Amino acid sequence: MSDALLKNTFQKISPAYELVADVTVATATTQVDFSGLNFGKDDDLLLVSGVVNAIASDVALNLYVNNNTTATNYYTQVLTSDATSVTSVRVNVMRSLNLTPSDTSIAYHKIKLTNNGYCVFQTDATRRIPSSPLSTNYFATTTFTLTSITQLTVLANTTNAIGVGSRFQLYRLKAKKVADIIVSSATTQVDITGLSIDKDSEYMLVSDWVNPIASTSYLSMYFNDNVTPANYHYQVLVAFSTTVIGGRNNFSLISQNSGSLKTFSISNIKLTNNGYGITQASECRDYGSGIMAEKNYQTTTFTMTSITKLSIVSSVANAIGIGSRFTLYKMR
Repeated sequence: MSDALLKNTFQKISPAYELVADVTVATATTQVDFSGLNFGKDDDLLLVSGVVNAIASDVALNLYVNNNTTATNYYTQVLTSDATSVTSVRVNVMRSLNLTPSDTSIAYHKIKLTNNGYCVFQTDATRRIPSSPLSTNYFATTTFTLTSITQLTVLANTTNAIGVGSRFQLYRLKAKKVADIIVSSATTQVDITGLSIDKDSEYMLVSDWVNPIASTSYLSMYFNDNVTPANYHYQVLVAFSTTVIGGRNNFSLISQNSGSLKTFSISNIKLTNNGYGITQASECRDYGSGIMAEKNYQTTTFTMTSITKLSIVSSVANAIGIGSRFTLYKMR
């Protein structure tokens, strides 16, 4: 990839984010550190990586937090699409990017310290640029808890594999926080009212869901008190271990939890120009040793002129447990 093309990839991400640090690699290296950080549970981070593989062999990059570089203190669920093939694998290591020999990859890593102290990572990567690109998603979690993020470390598993011209930009979300709800007693429904989401708006819901019930539950998101499940459709893609499944159904779905576990999701919410309510959710489901990668895409079957209320409803009574957190941002 040319220097100009790589540079153009890293224009300002969005007015909703502010740049924290910007590192361009001048000499091939094994490790890039972001130190002196101080991010807590109220912060949402985005690391944009453009990595040139400096060697003629496969390389794995890991993204460690607070200098905890013990690989087995992390779990990662990987989902890869390559031509007509879709594969998945779960590994007891941190993995944030894989590079084939002498290639360039672009990755967007969303990083969050959850309300219960785990650090979770969601990565969307385009690999093998420009000749035969493939897409890979990495959903990772720590097995340990922390109170703040003070350092992030990008570490290659091969010496000096991070080549000249590689660039890493760390951003913090600064968008307006419209609602921030931390659940104090188990409940079935959380409402966010007083909204004005129109066709010019873009919103993002960050959900950290603790399910205290020992059975599988799912969360629905309803708009403007239209709580009839049949007025919604969703398409889901789930990767767990080496299995990938998809499904479509005629009701609302933005998140799932297998029971007595935790799920972290980021949902983009948009009212289309023709008035349909759209939700695109990407989640670290059941994060911990059994982490899954899940994507839920939902649409209404009815139209609206604006969204004034969001209702997050569990399929099992009181499955939204104490410490669950729902934060809504106005991105634009």
